[in-house]
Order: sequence, then C-alpha cells, then structure tokens
Amino acid sequence: MLTVKDLKIEFFDHELPEVAVEDVDFVLEDGDILGIVGESGSGKSMTAMAIAGLLNRKDLQKSGNIMLDDVDLLNSSRATLRSIQGKEIGIVFQDPLNSMNPVLRVGYQVEEAMRIRRKELNLCKEDMKKAAIETLASVGFDDPERIYRSYPHELSGGQRQRAQIAAALIMKPKLLICDEPTTALDVTVQKTIIDLLKKLNEETGTGILFISHDLGVVKALCKKVIVMRNGLVVEEGTVDEIFGNPKEEYTRQLIY
Repeated sequence: MLTVKDLKIEFFDHELPEVAVEDVDFVLEDGDILGIVGESGSGKSMTAMAIAGLLNRKDLQKSGNIMLDDVDLLNSSRATLRSIQGKEIGIVFQDPLNSMNPVLRVGYQVEEAMRIRRKELNLCKEDMKKAAIETLASVGFDDPERIYRSYPHELSGGQRQRAQIAAALIMKPKLLICDEPTTALDVTVQKTIIDLLKKLNEETGTGILFISHDLGVVKALCKKVIVMRNGLVVEEGTVDEIFGNPKEEYTRQLIY
C-alpha cells in the first residue's frame, strides 16, 4: 500500500545545509501496523510529515518517492495531495488540545474532512452529523451525541485523543499516521488508546504508521519496527526480532 524509496529531506535555513532524513526505505502493507522509533531529532516525525504531505517550507528540499498505491505523494501537485489528505490518509497528532480548535465544537471538527468534500459527496448537514456520531461511537464513546456537542476543553485528555482519532477516520482512510499520539497521556489512558488502535486495525484493515520514542508502546501495538537515528534507518524487523534480538548497539541502548 505504502512504499517509501530513497527519501531524503534537507533544510537550507542555516549557513550549511542540514540533512534531516536520508536514504529511508520501507514498505507498509495493507492492514499492517508499522512503528518508527528513535530519539528526538532522529527523523521519524519528519518522515511521517513527508508522507502526509505536510512539508511545504521553501527552505526545504525533498527527493525520492513516497508511493501510496500508484500515487507519488512526494512529487504530486498540491491539488493531488489535497484530494488525498483526510480521505486516503488520516493523521493523529501528539497533543489534541493544541491540534483541536478550542472555540469549535468537537462534532464540527470531526466532520471537517467530510465537509471539505461536501459538494463532491453530495452531503447534507444531517448526513455529516450522522457520520460523525457513528464515528465517535466507533472509537469508544458511549455518549457520542454529548461528545459531538462538547468543546475540546470539556473533555479529558484521553477523550480528546479519541475524538481526534475519530476525525482522522471519518472518511475511512486506508492509511492512518499517528505521530506520538500517546506521549501526552498517562499510562492508563495510553493503554486505552493502544487497545483502540488495535481494534480499529483489526475491524477496518486500516494500515497504521505509528511514530513514537516510547518502545513499550510500540512493542504493545506494532507488528514491524523501523529504528531511526540521525535521519537514517539503522535497523528494521518484526517486533520479536527488534525486541528479542536487536543487532545494532543503538537499538540495544534504546531497549535496555
């Protein structure tokens, strides 16, 4: 489903160019859950943002290929990316309190990807509300209509994160990118979110790219793992291979 080949991301905002990601290659199969781990500055989030089409700075240069089926996301026009973002690719950020608009009700924000395509899909307000409430229910809310009417500050951290996941899933994307989605949550809520992502993956077959520095969370959720350091992939394999028999000293340091 997703193939990343020879990805390189370079910044030109200093006297000397700075390479953030270099020669990154990996494949995410349909319905798989792939974790990318590494310390801050390893290039994992930069890789995710490139896949999501969110790297648009003028002082940045990208090369390589990011294929979502037969579409090259890295070298497509803005119009093509806009047609894919929110529809084929959903994204969940680290802190929903920052990524959600505090003055808009949760339901309105969950509907956003659908609202953008309202004319294309011939949807009325009632259709979008129904889809939003159904999606909120699918991510574990027992009272989705109350959540729909609420503002973000009226929800707990775990509830906000589930609402953000609902917003990412409302168009039933084939790929869900999760960029440190559990970092701002306590351990108990982390487990709730991990269990939710597992359940959604099993029920819908949505492929998940999970970015984290927390190896415990990655071990609990992912099937395969890529380890990054200084913009490079230093090791990759199944969860059992990486955690049971890491080959690289850097990976061993991260684990132990």
